[in-house]
Amino acid sequence: PEVLSYQEGIGGTVKVYRDSAGNRTLSVNGFPVAGTNLTMQDAQKALAHLPLLLSNVSSPRVNIVGFGTGGTSWGVMQHDVEAVDCVELVPAVVDAADWFPEVNHGVLSDPNFNLIRGDGRNYALMTEKEYDIISVDATSPKMAGNGSLYSIEFYELLKERLSSGGMAVQWIPFHLLSDREVRMIAKTFMTVFPHTTLWFTPLRQYVILVGTRDRLEIDYASLSSKLEMPAVQRDLALLNVSDPVDVLSLFVMGEEVLSQYVGDAALNTDNRPYLEFTPALAYFVSDRYWLQTMRRMRESRESVFPSLVTVGETEEAIAAVAEELDRRFDARHHSIDGDILLFMGMREEAIDEYNQALQIDAQEMNWLNTIWLREGRPK
Repeated sequence: PEVLSYQEGIGGTVKVYRDSAGNRTLSVNGFPVAGTNLTMQDAQKALAHLPLLLSNVSSPRVNIVGFGTGGTSWGVMQHDVEAVDCVELVPAVVDAADWFPEVNHGVLSDPNFNLIRGDGRNYALMTEKEYDIISVDATSPKMAGNGSLYSIEFYELLKERLSSGGMAVQWIPFHLLSDREVRMIAKTFMTVFPHTTLWFTPLRQYVILVGTRDRLEIDYASLSSKLEMPAVQRDLALLNVSDPVDVLSLFVMGEEVLSQYVGDAALNTDNRPYLEFTPALAYFVSDRYWLQTMRRMRESRESVFPSLVTVGETEEAIAAVAEELDRRFDARHHSIDGDILLFMGMREEAIDEYNQALQIDAQEMNWLNTIWLREGRPK
């Protein structure tokens, strides 16, 4: 790769580099955290848009933990928000923003965007501000010291900062983790936020925990209205998300099924930071870990409708949405099987599953994997 920028500092060593495909990546202490490639934008856009699309708070106040290349911050700013405070620990990460204009669109110069230079956990401890949404865009829990942003004590701090209708979201890079580690993070999060649901990102490269004070209730009309905002449409177009079904079909598990899924997993705490010392290590995680987790999520997956979604008063409206969501739900089972088979190198079998998905619902496709089918899966 071609190194474009390199800075060493107390907070970390920050590098920007370009690969042979032309993608630019930001790394901190040698670990890639964000960039221009589609996979990384999948996480950033999901952390920005999913909580704002699901929240029932009008003009929410938002706290983002971690700036990265600024994709999450930019996405949040496309919504009707009262205030946005983003906390970033490493100064060189902010300096690197100029290398990613197509990701952050110069959000740092937006007068309504407030960048706070500091530690996200200490900020949650010291601030007296209250937020309606807190989006944790922290880097991998497998890097030394990062486990403190996945501990029960951190989540308790976040809960103290949330409004009565507040929502906390936590990114999980399950491709870097074993099933045991995924369940540990979810169990720790759920201990503080019992009303937790699990969602895929649009390209299914990551999952996101959504924790609320009360049981999550999704207003279908409000979700539809937010998706009609031109700025939101433009930012989500890259991930092929355009309507409420695209969003609601990202749902994986509700709080009851998720509680069964995590089972008796250990809690990650400050005194017992198991997460940093469990077997899977960053990019050295075995393919079998990813397959095990994906299969378990596929088996546990349930429909978001009708338990969490309020559609309307007429039976016709409810029936129409139910039919559309059921069709996408069935199609996605085949699409997820395609993901698994493609990951295993079973190309023809994967194509067959994707074709079955498209026969059920023409809008169902993992667009990242269409690239992999054409160009081959990255090694």
